[in-house]
Amino acid sequence: MTSVALMLVVAAALLHASWNGLAKTSGDKLAFLWLAMGMASVVLLPVAVALCIRGGVPASSVPLLAASAALHAVYLATLSRAYQHGEFSRVYPIARGLSVALVGVVAWLALGEGLSPWGIVAVIAVIAGVAVVAEPWRRNAAAGVGWALVTGCIIAAYSVVDKAGVQRAQPLPYFVLMIATACALLAPACALLAPVMWRRRRHRAAEWRRNRRSLAIAAVGTLGAYLLVLQAMRLSAAAYVAACRELSIVASVVIARVVMAEQTRMVRLAGAALITVGVVGLARV
Repeated sequence: MTSVALMLVVAAALLHASWNGLAKTSGDKLAFLWLAMGMASVVLLPVAVALCIRGGVPASSVPLLAASAALHAVYLATLSRAYQHGEFSRVYPIARGLSVALVGVVAWLALGEGLSPWGIVAVIAVIAGVAVVAEPWRRNAAAGVGWALVTGCIIAAYSVVDKAGVQRAQPLPYFVLMIATACALLAPACALLAPVMWRRRRHRAAEWRRNRRSLAIAAVGTLGAYLLVLQAMRLSAAAYVAACRELSIVASVVIARVVMAEQTRMVRLAGAALITVGVVGLARV
């Protein structure tokens, strides 16, 4: 992995953990995520349209864009449920860590990317660190774990799809159109989420009144983090980018301990250190 790609991914990790922390502390998790994504889409949609007119999104990337949008719609639903039921410092590591292992396998099968022996060792170190941070042996560890596992699978799926998508289009128009389409899928056109969003329309309005500032920060954070990752994927293998992105797990443990006052023991910090070792190993591959 190049130093530029590593810096992009580290910045994305910090942004990602921060806006996810805001989502965790919100009232209605799904409403918060839906509104943040909607704000991001409204701001950048004109830019995407202008870039598309100039030919920024080839026709070959459209099916991948649609697939990514659908996956992100499901991601919002599963992530909100995970945050509703589980601790931030446990749910976030499980969801993000599982995606590391899955992306490596799927990218190898679907995109023909390979991992060197040292790359495999580094990825294993990241995954082991994630397992330690999650502390599955503790009482009540199952809270939110099921939804976190599903979310990890969705993250892996859209990571591979996006890797293929940015190889055919520039990151900005691809991302903005994807996120705009994903938000549209959360409207009545999406049969799975439309009833949920309709029932929560009052909660959605209340969430907007209470957390407009946090929503704006989350919108900027999700845009910035995702664009940085897409650009990094143009410079390095998807498996390495996905693994290094998991530095956000370290940030999530710190945020949970300092900001949310969760009972994160030293073992989770040790797991975060192991993740860091694995990421440094990947950066030197």
